[in-house]
Amino acid sequence: GDKISLAGRGCTKTLKKLFNEKAILPEARNAIVVAADESGVVAVEGIGVDSHKLADKNTERILILSFLSEE
Repeated sequence: GDKISLAGRGCTKTLKKLFNEKAILPEARNAIVVAADESGVVAVEGIGVDSHKLADKNTERILILSFLSEE
């Protein structure tokens, strides 16, 4: 039931619908990093950041997430 509103898309989708749209197989979904805070999903690895969490002119601090592959 977790939802994300991707920047530039103008809609909110559940992660399940987003993964289906991106053709990510159910067995591969557990390997995708989903960052969240107390208000919900912040970002999904390889897909994007929630539009409510984007930096703007009032942003004072930025957290940079980097995903490294073990392959």
